[in-house]
Amino acid sequence: MVEHNYYRLMEIESYSDIETVKKRYRELAKLYHPDRNPGDKASEARFKEISEAYEILSDVEKRRKYDQFGQYWQQAEQPNWGGGTRSTVSPD
Repeated sequence: MVEHNYYRLMEIESYSDIETVKKRYRELAKLYHPDRNPGDKASEARFKEISEAYEILSDVEKRRKYDQFGQYWQQAEQPNWGGGTRSTVSPD
């Protein structure tokens, strides 16, 4: 898994409000959109990364989980993530 810092990708601060996220997404999407850069694989890849970042940062719940767990935010939704199992046997 490639680690992404969605705030860095969007070129915004972590405390940016939703309007700033939307505005920055629109600016970057226009710049890197595949229709504006036909055949440019780097721009296409950047557009996909920016779209993924926007999907997370524009959703309150996803953003909260991303801020808490970073790149592992999706695994945090799964049962038993990170906790493992605890033994109920007490040591003698």
